Amino acid sequence: MLEVVVSLGVLSVAIPLSVAGIAGSANSDAASRMDSMAPSMVTACLSEYRAARGGEGESAGKLESPAGSEEVWAIGFASSGESLGKVAAEDYQSGCRKNGMTYLARLENEPVKESGSARKVRVSIEFPAVAPAAQRQGIEFFTRLP
Repeated sequence: MLEVVVSLGVLSVAIPLSVAGIAGSANSDAASRMDSMAPSMVTACLSEYRAARGGEGESAGKLESPAGSEEVWAIGFASSGESLGKVAAEDYQSGCRKNGMTYLARLENEPVKESGSARKVRVSIEFPAVAPAAQRQGIEFFTRLP
């Protein structure tokens, strides 16, 4: 009888710990996938940003930015890293539920005060796309563009 009680006690501790470990490893897998794909997503975002400033952007369209204004926009990405197009501001805030969208890239830019036409650009790659903005995990990249 004593062996049964001890074994039940061990199982009551071991099972929740193993389930928690499995859940943690799934989150770690998603985070490592995002870290490895983030540079290519940032490159795609910056290319789209440059094209949009010239009026030729595919997913973001043309950026309408007076010299002193700040702009924020988001682009969705599939788990493969493929761009799925611009995401509306309200979808970005509440979570985007488009089919296949796993990551969101948020781009912010503002003028650099020391330079006339240069812009400071911040790209934040966030996941999961379906979660509200405050609950997403992410990684940020910063650069300056002419």
